[in-house]
Amino acid sequence: MSYHEAIDLLNSLQTPASLLKKIRSSRGSINESSIPEMRSHVSKCLPPTESWPPILHIAGTKGKGSTAAFLESILRQKGYKTGLYTSPHLVSVRERIRLQSRPI
Repeated sequence: MSYHEAIDLLNSLQTPASLLKKIRSSRGSINESSIPEMRSHVSKCLPPTESWPPILHIAGTKGKGSTAAFLESILRQKGYKTGLYTSPHLVSVRERIRLQSRPI
């Protein structure tokens, strides 16, 4: 494989700059025509959201467990009934699922 063939191969693995520019320029805008279609798809897959309990989903690479524990503690102190699921456990597998701060 020549140098130019290798460069062409590597360039084929990444998103073209023109597409990235188009994506960046459209950030923050919502395609209004796709929202009803998305709602239709979601409604076929899930029960109505009015029947769901309030849920917080914490995502990221670091600090999810401590953030979840802080929020659970704050909400419980304010009188909310709380449940917490974390993984992995630190000591006992029972601590992964907590109801009102008590391991199951």
